Amino acid sequence: MSPVQSRTFLPFHKNVVGDPTHLFVLHPENWRRLFIKSGFGSIQLWHMSYLPALWRLNPRFNIRLPLYIPFAGIVSTCLIIASV
Repeated sequence: MSPVQSRTFLPFHKNVVGDPTHLFVLHPENWRRLFIKSGFGSIQLWHMSYLPALWRLNPRFNIRLPLYIPFAGIVSTCLIIASV
């Protein structure tokens, strides 16, 4: 069976109140517990941040930084890869 991939925003104030469509914003470890409780065995969490304005200059500048950066204007998220 192929892995399930999902992406979640980190549950910080700017992510929760910044957009009314951000429902169920949870910490990645809470998502890990929910996936385990649902029967998934292997769960990988990959934190990532992007500098959103740079890709407009050139697509090569759309670089994933493997960490959370808590500043306005920076997109920080977490990729979740889970398999049964």
